[in-house]
Amino acid sequence: MKTDNNWIDGFKNRLNDSINERNVSPTKFARDAGIKEETLRTWLKKDQVPGADSIVKICDFWGISIDWLLTGKDNNISQEEWDMLQGLRNLDELDRRGLFIEINKAFNETQKDKEIKKDKRRLETIKKAYSAVNKLASSE
Repeated sequence: MKTDNNWIDGFKNRLNDSINERNVSPTKFARDAGIKEETLRTWLKKDQVPGADSIVKICDFWGISIDWLLTGKDNNISQEEWDMLQGLRNLDELDRRGLFIEINKAFNETQKDKEIKKDKRRLETIKKAYSAVNKLASSE
């Protein structure tokens, strides 16, 4: 597929950045996404872009935003998010479910802690108000 050189240069740069950010070789990047290495190298060196099906394969597997890869107008995921995603993908189904359960528990505990802190602040406010009212009542 032939297209505008300015656009294709941006696409090639973003594709190359995606490979480099993940610290993998173009071979691994292509293979893991289900793309032939020669095809990826053609996209990186010539004025050709992949078809929609190949773009979707790459973006789905590597966690890349299609908008960002094609236009540069979307945020790519951070390295930390990428590392977590890869770690998650490397787990078997049972371990993945167990991890989701633990994440959910931690999230719920965090929410409870926030509510407890709010309640403590409310209690402190009530105590201060009560104390102020007592001082006023005793001074009268």
